[in-house]
Amino acid sequence: MEEREWRIVYDDSLKDKFKKGPKSGTPSHYIPFKPGQELYTVVLPDNRTVKIALSRKALREKLYLQNAPHVTILSLQDIGTF
Repeated sequence: MEEREWRIVYDDSLKDKFKKGPKSGTPSHYIPFKPGQELYTVVLPDNRTVKIALSRKALREKLYLQNAPHVTILSLQDIGTF
């Protein structure tokens, strides 16, 4: 958190965890997750980015499922420095 950068480190042992992107314009590989069960919080760089993300209906539908807890979206501005 102090560096304000998180990374996913790849190793060949993880290759079965990744899935291929469903269509052009999406990442070629991604890590699947279940919102509200495996993903609980998303931290974005600033409040402007949060506003942009929340304006996307498709993203809201994925993060705010009816049958699971909602994913919390925060900005680093919300968190501040520790």
